[in-house]
Amino acid sequence: MDLLERDGADILVSDLIMPGGLDGLAFANEARRRWPTLPVILVAGYSTSAARATELGYPLYMKPFDMAELAKGIRAQLGEEGWHLAAAGPG
Repeated sequence: MDLLERDGADILVSDLIMPGGLDGLAFANEARRRWPTLPVILVAGYSTSAARATELGYPLYMKPFDMAELAKGIRAQLGEEGWHLAAAGPG
């Protein structure tokens, strides 16, 4: 959340299961609350939250997914506008 607050982003792509036991769905919901126009895409390998995520209207990609399909989904969410990438994670 700090990265979004500091740098902003045009889209949020997050895993439902995050390091340290963080809840990706709660993260997405908080981002949606703070930035209602920020598109959010969720990914998951296995999660009991997957059904709830789709009920809440989040696009969900189940692992393993084709990166071209994810890229297509990102482009669909962003439309014809340009975009800014902010990445969090190892490295």
